[in-house]
Amino acid sequence: MDKLRVGILGMGRGISHLHSFLAVEEAEVIGIADRLPNRQAEAEKVMRARGNKGKIVAEYDDLLAIKPDVVVVASNGRMQCEHSVKALEAGCHVLSEVPGAFSLEEWLKIRDTVERTGKQYMMAENLCFMDFIRYWRKWIEEGRYGEISIAEGEYVHYLPETITNATGEFFTPSEVKERGLTNVKPTWRADMPPIGYLTHDLGPLLELLDDQVVSVSCRNAGWRCKEAPLRSDGQIALFHTAKGLLIQILVTLNTKCPGDHRFRLFGTEGGLEWSGYEQFCRRCDKSRSEMAGWEVVDIGLGDPSASHGGTDLNLVRYFTRCMLKNGTVPIDIYRSIEYSLPGIIAAQSANLGGVPISIPDLRRKAFTHTDFWKVVGFPENEPEGRHFKTAPLKANKETVPFTDFVHVPLVSEIFPHAPLAKLAFPKNKDTLGLKPKSYSGNFLDLHIELQKAGAALVYYACNIHCAVAMKLKLLFGYDGPVKVWIDGAEAHYDPHGTNSAVADAVGIPFDATKGMHEILVALDSNGGKAWGIFLRFKRLDFSPREIEKILSPSHIPIIDVFKK
Repeated sequence: MDKLRVGILGMGRGISHLHSFLAVEEAEVIGIADRLPNRQAEAEKVMRARGNKGKIVAEYDDLLAIKPDVVVVASNGRMQCEHSVKALEAGCHVLSEVPGAFSLEEWLKIRDTVERTGKQYMMAENLCFMDFIRYWRKWIEEGRYGEISIAEGEYVHYLPETITNATGEFFTPSEVKERGLTNVKPTWRADMPPIGYLTHDLGPLLELLDDQVVSVSCRNAGWRCKEAPLRSDGQIALFHTAKGLLIQILVTLNTKCPGDHRFRLFGTEGGLEWSGYEQFCRRCDKSRSEMAGWEVVDIGLGDPSASHGGTDLNLVRYFTRCMLKNGTVPIDIYRSIEYSLPGIIAAQSANLGGVPISIPDLRRKAFTHTDFWKVVGFPENEPEGRHFKTAPLKANKETVPFTDFVHVPLVSEIFPHAPLAKLAFPKNKDTLGLKPKSYSGNFLDLHIELQKAGAALVYYACNIHCAVAMKLKLLFGYDGPVKVWIDGAEAHYDPHGTNSAVADAVGIPFDATKGMHEILVALDSNGGKAWGIFLRFKRLDFSPREIEKILSPSHIPIIDVFKK
C-alpha cells in the first residue's frame, strides 16, 4: 500500500491523533467517528483545513464500513477492549489509547483476537517516544552508569472533573451541586485506581531497562479529595523485574500539584533524573565524581510545537512506517500487556493491603529482549552538559539573566470564539473584564474554564518595568492558537498552537525603552483543548561590566500586574 488508511474512533483524546496522522505524509485519514456533534464539528474543521475529505460519522459501525487499514481506538477507556476486538475482527489493525483494557480477562481477549486474526495491535503510549528516553537507553548500553539496580517513575496529574454530561463537558462534583446540574454521570476515570494509569511511566522504564515486571506490592493513599471520592488520592507500587531490579511507580490524580512526569535511574556507577515540568535531564555518570554534583543536559520531549511535545507525532510516524513495511510495531500486543496489566494487578494488591502478587506472563514464548529500539533507534549527536547550580551565585560570563515566570497576570472573562487572524488589539481594555489571578506554579492554567467553554477566547495581561533601555526576548509557551501584542503592536501570531504547552518554546525579541511596557496575550481555547500559557522574559544585551556584578533589579525587567 502507498498510504496507510486510518479511521479514528473518539474525538476527545483522538483529536490529537487526528492532527498527527494528518501531518504524516504516508497516512491518509479516511474517516472519524464520534457521537457528539460539537466534537464532529471540531474534527471536520481540522480535516477540511488540511484539505482532507474523510468521512465524519457518529457510529463506530459506519467507520468500520469504510474499511480503514487501521483503527485508532481513542474512546472511553472502559470500552477500549470491546472496540479493539471489534476492529480486529473487522480486519483492521489497531492503535489503542491507554489503558487498553481494565482486567486480565480483557487483555486475554485482545491477545487471543490478535493471534487469531493475524492483525497488529499497538498501545499508543506516547511517553515512550520522548526524546530523552533515546539518549538514556544509548548511555545505558554504553555502560556509563554501571548496572542499573533501581528505577522510579511518577505521574502527577490533577483531574478533579470527574462528572460529565451528554455534550461531553466535564465538571467537579462541587460544580454539579452548586449549579444544580442534572443528567450527568461519572467519567470512566472517576473510580479508576490511579495506578491503572501507570503505562505512562512503566512503559518507558521497561524499554530503558529491556525488562518485564514479575510481581508487585502496592498501597493506597487515603480518600481525602472531595472532588474524586471514588478513587484513592494516589497509589505507590513496588515492582520486581525478571532481571532482579526494583521499579517504584507513584500515580496521583487527586493532589493539586502542577502536572509532571518524573523518572529516575540508579546505577552502580551513576544515575539519571528527568522531570517533565523542568524539561531537562540531570546526570552523573562514572566519569564524574558524586562530590561534583549533577550535570544538566538540555534534552526533553522533542518538538515543542507538536502535541505533547512531539511525542504523539513521533508515535504516529513510527507506527505508520512500520505498518507500511509490514514490520512489527514498536509496542506489540505482548509488550502492550506488559505496560498495562501490572497496573491492574497492582490495584488488586492495594485492595489487599499491599500483599505481593505475581503478574501473569501472557506471552506464548519467554521474553528475551525488547524490539522497541530496533524501530526507534538512538540519536547520533551527543548533547553537552553543564554544571547544575542550586544556590544563588554571582553573575559570570555564562550568566543569562531571566525574569521569574509571570505568576499574577490579569485574566479576562471567557469570550466566545473569534478568528485570531482578524483580532485587533482592543481599543478599550476595560471591556475585557481583566482581573488579577494568582498562580503558585509557572503554568497559567485555565483548563477547567476553557474546557467548560468549548470554543472560546481568553486574554492574559501583564506589565513589565525596565530601569534602563534593554533588548529583551519574551519567552512563551502555549497549547492553543495565540496572538501577542507588545505595547499595543502585534508581535506574534500562531494559528497552529496545540497541546502540550512547553515553557520557553517560543522567543519573541523586542527593544524595550526605559519605563513600563504592556503585554497582552489572546489564547484560543482550541475547542476546549487549550489549558494555558507560560510567560517570562530574558535580557539579551547584558554588558560585560554588568556580568561582573551581582544581578540587581536594574539588569532585568520587573514584572507587575495592571493597576485597576
